[in-house]
This record gives sequence, structure tokens and C-alpha cells, in this order.
Amino acid sequence: MKFNFVLPFYTKVPSGGTKIMYEYANRLSLLGHEVRVYHCIDSPYFSYASNRPFLIRKLITLLIYRNKPSSPWFNFSPAVKLKFINRLANEYLQDADVTVVTWWSLVEPLRNLDATKGKKINLIQDYENWEGNVDLLHKSYTYKNIIKIGISPYVINAVKKIDSDIHYIPNAIDSKKYFADVDFNKRQHCSFCMLYSNEPRKGSQIGIEAFIALKARNENISLTLFGTSSRPDDLPEWIKYVSNLSDLKDLYNKHLFFVSNSLEEGWGLPIHEAMACGCVIVCTKILGHLQFYQSSEGVFTYEKGNSLSMVQAIESMLMLSMGQLKVYSGLNREAVASYEWNTVISQLLEIVKK
Repeated sequence: MKFNFVLPFYTKVPSGGTKIMYEYANRLSLLGHEVRVYHCIDSPYFSYASNRPFLIRKLITLLIYRNKPSSPWFNFSPAVKLKFINRLANEYLQDADVTVVTWWSLVEPLRNLDATKGKKINLIQDYENWEGNVDLLHKSYTYKNIIKIGISPYVINAVKKIDSDIHYIPNAIDSKKYFADVDFNKRQHCSFCMLYSNEPRKGSQIGIEAFIALKARNENISLTLFGTSSRPDDLPEWIKYVSNLSDLKDLYNKHLFFVSNSLEEGWGLPIHEAMACGCVIVCTKILGHLQFYQSSEGVFTYEKGNSLSMVQAIESMLMLSMGQLKVYSGLNREAVASYEWNTVISQLLEIVKK
């Protein structure tokens, strides 16, 4: 079969939603399907910097990337074709059996593609309401010629409030890349790692505030932040910071605990990866994390946006013995073991072949 995957933008740094689309494309290619991945230079309702009009963005793709959006952080099969396109429209796509988009504003142009572009799929990875246009977002859920796929119970429930016709395919991770290879007892007892992001919805500042309070009470606590931006200027010296890691397995395996502070989340891919690597988890009690904290006792929760709640959750967790924590580590690995890419791809193919 021929597949088109269309992304609303190109990113040279790791991104969860982009990574999932790349994984779908890559794995279908490895099964012998013909796959092309397109990156839009211009997407509807997208907020571009005032010094980056379309012509400048177009020149960047031609002069800097030579119209080849190769990824420095994802290893594609050589058979996958990567391309920049001006926008999502018939003239820029090859004819295909299936065309897949992610991000709500691409659904309207997807809907208007010719039948030669195949079945049309909207892979919904979050309730994407944080940039406004909620009426248009909800409208994107209602088109009858679009197959909707949601990645989590949270996404499914959000979409079903507008339209009940949606398929559920949970996210997966590569179990050959994310696994525990450092014995739990050999990890530093009070070691934490945490995603850092400038996006307010990721709640990073709340997490940092909580750890500063925790460090004042317990000098043994260590924290490593990782992210795609440079180290924040006001970050305390005792907090380590690493940027643009394409493979996080070794980082997860050096730490006992992983922390997520997201205020809203479609899935929580770093939590998933950290669980597979044997970390005990501390995360916000939001619907986007439901599939994790309901499936394992090794996932501890706190109230989103509340640094005091986070401090209390971590302090109670640190009172547990290494033996108890090791049990929770094992439960986390077991809880995510069923989220395999082979199953995900089989589910997608079953849907498109109907």
C-alpha cells in the first residue's frame, strides 16, 4: 500500500507527536509499504513569527535544508521519502491508498483532497485547544470522510463529546530501545529526572519550585532536567541539565524516579519510556496520564499545578524502602509491556483495509 504522512511543520529537535508519526511511517516502510512523509511550510491557523513570513520559510527549506527534511534525532529506513511541501493540497502529494495527518488545522485541507489520495486519517494525539479556535477544533471532529484515531482514553472521551465515531489505538514505544539495563539497586537512591519545557502547559516551573523546597529538606536529593532548549539562566547549580538527547534510555536508567508536571497531556510519552526503563513515576493526576496511574501502583500522583502536593507525594514516596520501590519498578515495566508497535501497526492496517 502507499501511505502519505503529513505533518504541520518540521522540527529539528525531538517532539513526541512528531516521533509517533515518524514511527508509524518507518514501521510501515519496513513492512514493505511505500511511504512518504511531508512537512508543511505553511499550515492553517499556525502562529508564525513576524520575521518568518512564508517566503523566508520557503528559502530556509531550500537553502539550509536543500528541500530534504532529514531528521537529526530519528533514524528512518532508507525507503522512506521525506519532503517539504508548501501546504497540504492535491498538487503536493503523491497519489496514495492512505493519507494521515496530525494536528486539527490540517483536517480541513485533508477533507478536501481528491479521492486519489486514498482514505483520510486524522491521528488525534491530544485535545488541541491550547491555541484557541475551539469551534474549528470541534468541527474538525465531525467530517464523515475522515477516519479519526485517538491515542488515549483522554483523547477518545474528548472527541466523543462531539462525535462518537472514533477508533482507539494507544501509543507504543520501541521495547528494543527502552528497557531497564541498570539494576534498580545500583541507581542512586534519591535520584530524579524530569522533562523541562518552556511551554506553560508542561508545568516545569512548578516542578522546579517543588524540588527547591525538597532539596532544602533533604540534601541527598539530586535532579536531572532534560529538554530541547538551552539551560535556563536561573536554574540552581545543583540541578543538572542536558539538552537534545535523541536517546533517553541511558538517562532513565541512571535514575530511580521520573517526574512529569504536565497540566494537560494527550498521552505522556516520556512517562511511558521511563516506566519501560524501570523508573518509579511521580506525575500529575490528569486524564492524559490515566492509562499509567490506573495500571500500576508504581505511578504516584499529585494535583496538577500544586507544588506543595508534589512535595508531599515525593516525601511520602521517599519513605519507602528500596525493596518496595524495586517492586514498583517491576510493576511499571509490566504495565507498559503490552504497548507494542507490532500491535499498533496491525490495528492501523485493519482499519484502513475495511
